[in-house]
Formats: sequence, C-alpha cells, structure tokens
Amino acid sequence: GGWRGGGSNPALEAALRDYEKVHKRMLKLASKKKTRGKARFVVFQVCCGELGNRLLGLASALLYALLSGRALLIDWPEIEGFSGDSYGALLEPAHGLPVLFAPLLKEWGLPYAEAQRLGMLETLELNNARPEPFETVLCRNVSVAHDDRVFLVLSTNQYFAPALRHNAFHSAQVAALMDGGRAGNPNTFRAPSDPGQGMFAQLLHYIARPQAGLQKELDEWAAANFAGRRVVGVQVRRQMRERDKKGAGTTDQHQDTYWACAKVLL
Repeated sequence: GGWRGGGSNPALEAALRDYEKVHKRMLKLASKKKTRGKARFVVFQVCCGELGNRLLGLASALLYALLSGRALLIDWPEIEGFSGDSYGALLEPAHGLPVLFAPLLKEWGLPYAEAQRLGMLETLELNNARPEPFETVLCRNVSVAHDDRVFLVLSTNQYFAPALRHNAFHSAQVAALMDGGRAGNPNTFRAPSDPGQGMFAQLLHYIARPQAGLQKELDEWAAANFAGRRVVGVQVRRQMRERDKKGAGTTDQHQDTYWACAKVLL
C-alpha cells in the first residue's frame, strides 16, 4: 500500500513516497548480517518531557530523515510518568513499515552500549542543556554528517525543524518541501490560505497517527462532548516544582482568570 496524502502539498507527498523506498531499502540492508553495516538510520530517542515535547522532537526527526537520506527509527518505550505510554501503544506511522529501534537491536543481538563501543552509534543531545550538538542541524550538510555511523541518535524534546530550515545546506529544499517555496514565516510555513498546514502539522500527520482504537475512542468522546456545542479550549500548564512555586508557576488565581475569559467567549 504505502502512504497517500490528501493532495494539499504535492512536493512533500512526493518526497514522502520516495522516503518509503529509502526506509524499505535500509530495512533490507539491516536484515542481512553481511550488509547491515551499509544501512543508515536516524533514531528519535525520548529523552525527557511529556507527550507534547516528544511529538515536537519526533516531527523534527522525520525532517532530518528526509534531508539526510536515512530511515527514521523510534526509541520511545513505556516510561513512568504522566505521559508514560510507548509510541506503539498510542501511535503508528502512515507508511505502515517497522519503525521501532529496540526490536532491530534485539534482532542483531546488539546491546545499545555495544553499538556505541563499536562506533556504530552516535548520540546528539538536542535539548536545553548545551548548544554544541545543534551545530549539526544548524551548520552541517546532514546528508553527509556522521556518515560513518549506522545509527545517529537524536535524543531530544525540542522542535529543531526550524534550525534545519535555517541551515544553509538545506533551507531551499525545506522551503520547497513544506510550502512549495511560498513566502511566509520560515519557522512554520503556514500559508494564510491554508490554515492547519504548518510544517509541524504536515510532518506529524505522517509519522504519528493515532492507533485505530485510540482514534475511535477520541472520535466518540468528541461526538459526545462537542457535537452541537460551541467549545472553547483552555490549556492550563501547572508547574509544581519548588522553584516555580516561588514565582514562575501558574497560581489558582491565574487559572480562575483563564476560565473567566473562556466563559465570556461562550
């Protein structure tokens, strides 16, 4: 089968169809011991944060895969916490091909630490800790960067796709993929006449579709609670760390103010 889009962005849809061929080719190389050293993968690895942050990093990793010629694998296991479900429990890729990193390592009989020791794996920690790992996505040609590594692991909770957009090696290609070269905000590529088709939405729609059972549950809940009603959504982010309680966190007073504004809109 493979993925077929809705026709809103022919350039990106063509690139994603080509990407499916790359993904299949890399999996085929990886399936045989004598050729697996020729396979090249970029691995999105959950590092921290909750579901929203993970989706930001995942969408960015897909763009990295498109630009680098690598196949995207996902290292998102079940994790203790508020958003603890694994990728496979919640989501699936539109192309329907294997994407999980752990089963591939298991098939190879290769522990993660051993892959590092053998020089097959390199990790870029793209988070708030330090800027140096961003040099690759901002300044290097990612189609050849780290090309001696089978696995390039992007451990991130950040939306770094705009950094790839501003990378001199890839800016024109990203512009052509995401909005056909139309002028607009270079960080979103949201055309005024086409709301909802920003860069993040287009990438995420391909790599993180809700599992069928979850989508059914969501649709039923939306029909039961939203149908025939005017709805105002309010997201309140409560920070409960000690440093936030001393001034940066959301207070009960803030929350009451948000709800008051929502009631006015209703």
